[in-house]
Amino acid sequence: MPTPEDTGAPGGASEQAPGAGRPSYIWSRGAWFGPVVGCTLWMLPLAVVVAVLDGVAAGVVATAYVLANLLGFALWRRRDRMEPTPALLVMLGVTGLLALGALLFVDARIDLSQLGEDASRHKVYGALIMYPVLMFVFWFRDRAVRP
Repeated sequence: MPTPEDTGAPGGASEQAPGAGRPSYIWSRGAWFGPVVGCTLWMLPLAVVVAVLDGVAAGVVATAYVLANLLGFALWRRRDRMEPTPALLVMLGVTGLLALGALLFVDARIDLSQLGEDASRHKVYGALIMYPVLMFVFWFRDRAVRP
């Protein structure tokens, strides 16, 4: 049977037995930093592409990336005082807001269509739906195992 450190269950850790009255996830490095990196990594290539068009906008995107990852690290350091699911929800919510702010800033400074053929506003902003959807999924899974 794998240990919590070996599991790669989405959302922050391995699952507990349903109905156990315990959080649906436990802390583990891979399962925590996987979502942190996965939810922010797209910002780096965006910052590089935007840098060619507007250095200030690229700096805002890069700053959002750094802040989101610093938050992920700070929450990890507080893992002895927090349950993983609420920490994950905070991380996703704040990262989503940082991403939205960065995209709004980029959109105000350059025409998004300059980012590529498929960079319509609907697609760019629509991709941000992943943050609230993931928050709902992890919140729901956590509630499903609690009495």
